[in-house]
Amino acid sequence: MAKFYKALWYLAILVFVITMAAFTMGILLMGVLLVGTIGVLRFYWKRKHNRSFNKNNSHNHFASGEIIDITPKSSADNVLLKLKR
Repeated sequence: MAKFYKALWYLAILVFVITMAAFTMGILLMGVLLVGTIGVLRFYWKRKHNRSFNKNNSHNHFASGEIIDITPKSSADNVLLKLKR
């Protein structure tokens, strides 16, 4: 009977260790899934915010509808002007 109780204790300890390992792995897996889900949601929320921001405010830059295209003076033009003198 002593061998039976000894085997029963080993079996109980083995079941306890396996249960704790499965519980710990489950918690780790849930944490990874939660962090991943939050990361994906943050990515899509940023994209959605940027799209709506660009759509709503793109027409407000030029309220009158007039777009003035001013080209910057380049240093090559200045050099040519100085050489012509």
